[in-house]
Amino acid sequence: MATDDRFELVVEGTCLGKNIRNVYYYLQTNGAAVAAAIVAQEFINTPLQAIRTITTTDMVWSKVSVKNLDDPEDFTETIISPAQAGNVAAETMPPFVTFSFIYHRTTLLVRNGWKRFAGVPETYVVGGVIVAGTPETNVNLVAEALDEPVTDGIGSTFIPRIMSKQRVPETGEFEMFLYTDWPVGDVDFAHVGSQNTRKF
Repeated sequence: MATDDRFELVVEGTCLGKNIRNVYYYLQTNGAAVAAAIVAQEFINTPLQAIRTITTTDMVWSKVSVKNLDDPEDFTETIISPAQAGNVAAETMPPFVTFSFIYHRTTLLVRNGWKRFAGVPETYVVGGVIVAGTPETNVNLVAEALDEPVTDGIGSTFIPRIMSKQRVPETGEFEMFLYTDWPVGDVDFAHVGSQNTRKF
C-alpha cells in the first residue's frame, strides 16, 4: 500500500549526556508503496534542519527509525552519518528545559499533541520568554516546518498526524497496539517549558 499508510518516526540523539527521543506520526497521502526510508530521509532533509536552527551544538541527532503501522514489511533504521548537531553556538540550558510545540487537535476525541526539544540556547530565553528577533523568528519557522507535509518532491507526500495508541490484549509473544490517527489543525510554538523525564 501507499495512500493512507501511517508511519511512526522515532528521532534519537543526545544532549549533555542525556538520551533524547522524539516521536512523530505521518499519514501518507500518495507516492511510493514502500516508503519508510523515504519519509525518514525527507524528515532529516526538512523538519530536522529547521529544528537545528533553534538548538545548540550540544544537541546532536544520530538516528531516525521508521515503521509503517499498516505494513510490517515497510520499516527502516536510518543512521544520520555524520551525526547532525544544532546550529547555535551558545551555552546550553539543561536538557529538561525544552522548546515546547503544540499540535492542535481538531476534535475532543483526542488530546493535543506536543513536541519538546532539548538544546535550548541560554541566549534565546530571558525570564522564560523567547527573545525577539532571530530566536522568535526561528521558533515560528520550526512550527511551520512541523505543520507542513513532508515530501520527496517526486510524488510521495506525508502529512503530520496526532496518534492515539491503545494496548491490545496479549495474543502471543508480541505486544500489540491499536493506532488511531487524527488530523492536526496547526502547529504552534507554545512556550519554553520542561520535561521531567530528562532531568539529571
